[in-house]
Amino acid sequence: MLKSSGFCFTIGDRCPWDKSCCPLSEVFIPTMAVSSPEEGSLLRIIDDNDSPCLTIPPTWGETSSVEEVNNDVVFNRLIFKFSDRSGGSKRSDQVHPCTLRRRSLQADVQLWQAQHLEGGIVEKLVYVCWMPEGTSPSAVGEVFRQQLAPTLLDLGVLGLELHLDDEFADTRAPVPAPEGEALPVAVVSVWVDAYDFRQEIEAAIAAVSSSIAGYQVIESLYGDYGRNPHSEPRTWSDGERSPGIVTMAMFPQKPGMDKEEFWQFWHGHQSPMSEAIQPRCRYVRNLVVRPITEGAPDFQGIVAEAWPSKQHVEDPHLFFESHGDNEVLMANITTMIDHGNAFMDMERLRSVTMSEYFMKSVGR
Repeated sequence: MLKSSGFCFTIGDRCPWDKSCCPLSEVFIPTMAVSSPEEGSLLRIIDDNDSPCLTIPPTWGETSSVEEVNNDVVFNRLIFKFSDRSGGSKRSDQVHPCTLRRRSLQADVQLWQAQHLEGGIVEKLVYVCWMPEGTSPSAVGEVFRQQLAPTLLDLGVLGLELHLDDEFADTRAPVPAPEGEALPVAVVSVWVDAYDFRQEIEAAIAAVSSSIAGYQVIESLYGDYGRNPHSEPRTWSDGERSPGIVTMAMFPQKPGMDKEEFWQFWHGHQSPMSEAIQPRCRYVRNLVVRPITEGAPDFQGIVAEAWPSKQHVEDPHLFFESHGDNEVLMANITTMIDHGNAFMDMERLRSVTMSEYFMKSVGR
């Protein structure tokens, strides 16, 4: 028996060939591409009576036969059963047959070891940076790419990423800021042996910024280039701009919400839901451990989401993968807003579109 945890599939309110009934679970979204001959498309959400964006989590599953051919995992028969969902019909879903393409577990382990273990375990620090009002986007790029990056590399950081609101990031943010509020122009991520010895790094970042907010974080690389249908594996070198555009989101947790409840909803519900109804190329989830600079906003989450193009952020039908269907668009927007309100303080959510630069990849 192969449990379904670890593999995610696109399924809808009921597959046409399924006649059985059992309780249904809450909304949940798949994270990997499944090709089903009946539908003939990747990440296609099948629906009948419920919202077109509705998908559900496999809380139990098994296969009658599984075979691996060139890293293709072929499931001849997959059955999912679910727990209750308030107000929903009762039934089970069957996907038959389907092919899931994935990297082998061994390859994932080797990649992680190469990135994180060769120089020992490292810590990640994220600095959100502001510059004086009126600073041009080209000046932002020059200061952070040409001045700050070489300084930080000379200081011996183990990894360095820049996200910049520079001259190439001329894209409207999906969540506008309150009128008159200055948004950050850069997010600097550095990897170090220990945050205790960050003083020179922090001083260098502060020297080119009008103000900074620093955080010690735990990073989860939930999705990456080449691990989804929306992007190819990374081919560009350190120092080059990544293709497409990145949205940086910073948010506090919902007031009065328990920390564990916040983490579980964000990681177990929001992340997979957004992965399937949006065309993300890369999704970096930073869980804030603690602020490390005085007066830093009390953000609990800092997220970098990469998109294929400017149009994918500015066109709602592309941003929510509704394929021109207004009903699907509104259903997906509603799902996103409901999930956001369930775990974060949406009024204090801030989002900025930025260019991405891997200046020194960890493990390279």
